[in-house]
Amino acid sequence: CQEAYDYLVRWSINIAMNDDYVGMARVSNQALLMEFILKLIKNKKGGTIEECTKAFFRRLDIWF
Repeated sequence: CQEAYDYLVRWSINIAMNDDYVGMARVSNQALLMEFILKLIKNKKGGTIEECTKAFFRRLDIWF
């Protein structure tokens, strides 16, 4: 998951360098979601990625 987050951040920077700020905003939003999920995984020791992802979206009141 950390690799996916790093990739999204680099991709967002590349998009911004091409002056596509709408695309950059979309990718940056995805990177932020990934970062929050990674923090949940780190704080919830012993939990699987699936459990942490569901917990994250439950906190946002989005049914997953």
